[in-house]
Amino acid sequence: MTKGFKPPKGKIKVPPEIEKGDEASALQWINANIWKKAKKGFGSFSYTTDLFAAYYCLGDTSNSAPLTPRLAVISAIIYFIWPLDVIPDIILGIGHADDGAVFAAAIINLRDHMTDKHYKAAKKKIR
Repeated sequence: MTKGFKPPKGKIKVPPEIEKGDEASALQWINANIWKKAKKGFGSFSYTTDLFAAYYCLGDTSNSAPLTPRLAVISAIIYFIWPLDVIPDIILGIGHADDGAVFAAAIINLRDHMTDKHYKAAKKKIR
C-alpha cells in the first residue's frame, strides 16, 4: 500500500510494514509521529484519551498484553496518524469517524490491560 509513496518534506513519513511481529520499529515510528498529529488539536476527540492510554500501555514493559491485541492497536494508531485513509481527515465532521471506528474495534481486546497509570499519563500529555 505505501510502497513507492514519497511524502512531502516535513510531513509524516511512511509507516513501517508490520510484518513478522516487528513491533519495535512500528512503536518507534508511532513515537516519532503521534505527537505531530496530537499538536493539531486532536485532544478534543472522545477517543483521544483511549488512544494515548493505549500508546502508553504498549510502551509499558511491565504490562503483559497479548501480541494480537497489541498489533491491532499498533495498526490502528498508525491508521490514525497516517494522513492517507478511507475518509481523509480534512473532511470536517466525518474525517475522523473512520479513525475512531478502526481504533474502537482494535482497543476492545487491549482495554483489560490498560491501567489507571496509562490513563493518567494520557490525560497529562493531552493537557
